[in-house]
Amino acid sequence: PLIRMIEIKTSSAYKFVSVRGHITKAKPKRLRVACADFQCGKCGEQFPYKFIDGRYNVPTKCEGMHCRSKTFVLVRSTASYIDYQELKLQESQEETTVDAGRTPRVLEVECMDDLVDTCHAGDVVKIAGVIRAVNSAVAAGRAGKRALETSTYTLYLVANSISNATAGDGVNKADDEDDRGDGSGVDGRRGSGAKRKRKGEGGGGGRRGNRSSGASSVSFGREQLERITQLAHADHKMYSMRVRMAFPFDLLVRSLCPSIIGHDLVKAGLLLGLLGGTPPLTSGLEARSGSASIRSNSHILIVGDPGMGKSQMLLAASHIAERSVYVGGNTASTTGLTVSLTKEAGGEVGIEAG
Repeated sequence: PLIRMIEIKTSSAYKFVSVRGHITKAKPKRLRVACADFQCGKCGEQFPYKFIDGRYNVPTKCEGMHCRSKTFVLVRSTASYIDYQELKLQESQEETTVDAGRTPRVLEVECMDDLVDTCHAGDVVKIAGVIRAVNSAVAAGRAGKRALETSTYTLYLVANSISNATAGDGVNKADDEDDRGDGSGVDGRRGSGAKRKRKGEGGGGGRRGNRSSGASSVSFGREQLERITQLAHADHKMYSMRVRMAFPFDLLVRSLCPSIIGHDLVKAGLLLGLLGGTPPLTSGLEARSGSASIRSNSHILIVGDPGMGKSQMLLAASHIAERSVYVGGNTASTTGLTVSLTKEAGGEVGIEAG
């Protein structure tokens, strides 16, 4: 069942649950030893031994018929490995709006095998798995007898499946939001069939190759193509000449947050900011002269009196944009809005989204 992070408590330990949120931190992929053979130092018997949760343990006794030796040698050539990655999942914006001003809850997630590298920092995901408990001292990297004596435990999630809404593999990040009145489509619905390849993402550079690869990285589903065709061939003769000249851009502007009437200029600015632009094609001479590059994406600042619907329009824009995170000024800091590189206990560097 899909639950909120506030519902994950001690009673949820060792139960199969499903949570939704966005990835704020993705550690680099590592290898975890799953099984290896040990050889007895007395009789020479060689037998496999599994490492639970990737922890290195030595067998307590020999598996030979008449041997009770406790001295073993690890046969490293027989070790089998699995891919392993740790993620940090933060609760979605819909859950934090209930308690405004509170720090969002975070849940540690473990991914193995084919689930590794299926999501990145900033992706909106739905993860199903088993809640487990681990000693807080052991989770912090400490070892020894004193660390095991700690009675404080931390809950984490062992992922069984990951559905990436940002990649468009079946989860719509606007689920259960249709009756909020901030629809993004012409008929108030949002399609979830769009898929974006990560290889084609990125908007820098003024080369023709970058622009063509970015345009070809977007694919649409059959329902979305039918809606685009219907919009392109709509009968707009019933509208006035001014609206007819702006069609279909005017229709797209009015479809953004239809619950707020008016403010067409603000909606048009938000829509242009969502769509972005194309970098200008510069010649080789201009590129070598070191001229200033022109960004293809724009930043938007909305200033107005209270109660004019600024937050509602921004929320509607955040529901449409990919990898969007809506941040309130009362819950964010200057350093919290930037991407940071954090050093892990093993020396690796992880990317944490602001």
